[in-house]
Order: sequence, then C-alpha cells, then structure tokens
Amino acid sequence: MSRTPEQLAAGYFDAWEEGEAERLRPLIADDVSFYGPLAEVHGADEDVSSIQGLFAATEELVIRKRWADTDTDSEAGAGDVLTWFELRVRGADPTPVASWIHVARDAIQCVRVTFDPRGTLAPSS
Repeated sequence: MSRTPEQLAAGYFDAWEEGEAERLRPLIADDVSFYGPLAEVHGADEDVSSIQGLFAATEELVIRKRWADTDTDSEAGAGDVLTWFELRVRGADPTPVASWIHVARDAIQCVRVTFDPRGTLAPSS
C-alpha cells in the first residue's frame, strides 16, 4: 500500500512521540540519510539505532506547522515535507526545529534538521 509523503512524515513524528524508534524501519529507505547539527547518519539500521537516545530523552514534540509538496512531475510517492516543531527534552529549554523529509519510491530517503543545539546541550536554568 502506497503512502503519501505527508503520511510518511506523520508516521515518523508519531513514532518519535511514542518513543518507539523501531517503528521508523518500515517508513525509511534502506539507504536513508540523516543530517543534523549533532549527527550525520547513513543507512536504516544506523538511523534507527542513533535516534533511540533522542526518542528516549524527548518529553514532548509540539508540531507548529507541516507543509507537504508532492512532486507531480516525477514518480508516484515522491515529495517533500517540512515540519516546524518545538522539541522538548528533559533538562533543556524548548528548542525550535525545522525538519525536511524527502520521500521517493514510497519511503523516506533523507531527513535534514536544523536547530540551535546550544539550548539542548546546556541544562536549563
């Protein structure tokens, strides 16, 4: 069953909110890439493994806005989803984050996030 890019992105964030990194595996491509201020990861197994700590530390995700752009000029099941959200982890102030998920061939191929990591790395006052 084919899923839209927005459905795949929503599944990614649902797994994160539930703290269940293994739920990502059916959503991501075998050769998925992740790029962020604190890590660069390649491959599905490494991606799932590396994100478990962040999932466990997350107290809450507050999704502020999600934009989806399905590429109608290319293959079905391709597109991009941008999610603007607030990340709340234990011991740190809330962090605004932008996440870009690229989908092709009915799977998440690439995730890029950007945020200022200083608040996440330093304990809140």
